[in-house]
Amino acid sequence: MGAQRLRTRRVLGLILGLVLALAIGTGLPPALIAWKKLLPTDVQLTLTSEASDARLADLSAAAADQECGLACHSHTGTAALEQELHTSPGAKFMQTQLDATTRIELPGHTTAEVHELLELSRDSTFPSPEALPVTTWRASDLPEVAEQATEPRTGVQYFFPFTTERRSYQYFDVVTWRPNPIDYVEKTKVSGLDSYAFAQELIAEPISDGPLRGWLEPLTQGPAQRFYSPEELAQRGLRPEQDITLMPYYTVSREVWVQPQTGTILDEHTTRHIFLAASADEARAAQNSPQRTVAYLDSQFSDATRTQQADHARPQVHQLRFLQVLAWVCRLVAVILTVLLVWEVLRYRSALRRRVLSESTQP
Repeated sequence: MGAQRLRTRRVLGLILGLVLALAIGTGLPPALIAWKKLLPTDVQLTLTSEASDARLADLSAAAADQECGLACHSHTGTAALEQELHTSPGAKFMQTQLDATTRIELPGHTTAEVHELLELSRDSTFPSPEALPVTTWRASDLPEVAEQATEPRTGVQYFFPFTTERRSYQYFDVVTWRPNPIDYVEKTKVSGLDSYAFAQELIAEPISDGPLRGWLEPLTQGPAQRFYSPEELAQRGLRPEQDITLMPYYTVSREVWVQPQTGTILDEHTTRHIFLAASADEARAAQNSPQRTVAYLDSQFSDATRTQQADHARPQVHQLRFLQVLAWVCRLVAVILTVLLVWEVLRYRSALRRRVLSESTQP
């Protein structure tokens, strides 16, 4: 009887160990990973770019000058882009409110700033369909312009999903005021971490909506000499004093490197060019004239920001790997315990049969 009780205890112990291994291996890691996937409500990030050559127009002065315009009222120099991102609890648990400010400063001249307030879904980092973002443009030489979207925003912008996939995403740009695809290019390494490279190139996109259009509108009309050189006037058959109307266009080349397991943006390189043209064909053919350039900026994360982003992603990657190893070890233990349990049950049944046979043969 003592051996039978001992065997029964071993079977019960194996069953309990198997249940615990299955519970930990299949329940705990997925639950922790699902929790880590949620966009935090206490993000405090400052992202800076390396200083690079830029050209920014003094929009109010350019609009007032009927003879020279952008060519005489633009400033060139070394500019830097800075982005501040702050999140806080949203209206619901699965939402977070993002306060984002993007600032471009050309020392001694124009400073431009875009401030956005929007709700994001914590599980996807996409804009919440239940809230309408508010975007405010500010500049040192212009009145503030604010606009609330009339419909929910779509596309990634400031964050990528926690588990980034090798596919195209819709990417929202505050200049065009609409999303456009950003495409997966390749898997690579950034700061020693796995990353997915994404690229987007928009050529001569019309700026027809959004707050920026209100700033640019006064620049688009005037005598032809404001926009074209004498040679260009002759080519187009325009008189210097002839009133014409142009359209604002936008060309952007964007590369983004994302750590795929965490969605952390490890690096970003963007070249932006806002300019005027009489038509889409002219916009695609001639974009670099100083008489029609409103803004040009080439920006890439600074070394400090790349280090900051890598330092933010690296421990999360290690934690995810630990959880994956934990799940694998627990599943292995569960398999071993299952084999031992089957073996113990077979031993028990064999011993039971021997006992029955022994009792049946006794006189």
